[in-house]
Amino acid sequence: MTDEEIVTRMETGIPPSSPEETERRREYEGVIRRIREQPDCPAPPGWEDRAVARWAAQRRRRRVMRWTAAVALVAATAAGIVALL
Repeated sequence: MTDEEIVTRMETGIPPSSPEETERRREYEGVIRRIREQPDCPAPPGWEDRAVARWAAQRRRRRVMRWTAAVALVAATAAGIVALL
């Protein structure tokens, strides 16, 4: 049985089908227990403002790239038309 199958069986609440599966489940149960025992750590102050600023900068860059591509396309088209005349 693969690790993925074992974890899926654990998540769905299916009991172990063999002693080997029971032994392999102990590893995962220990990891899950250690994760749950970890104390909550608060996010650093101002993280929301930094995230919003980063997203806004990314939107601006995408917008500029679109306009740059559109202007380049129009310029190339105009140059092609002039060359044909």
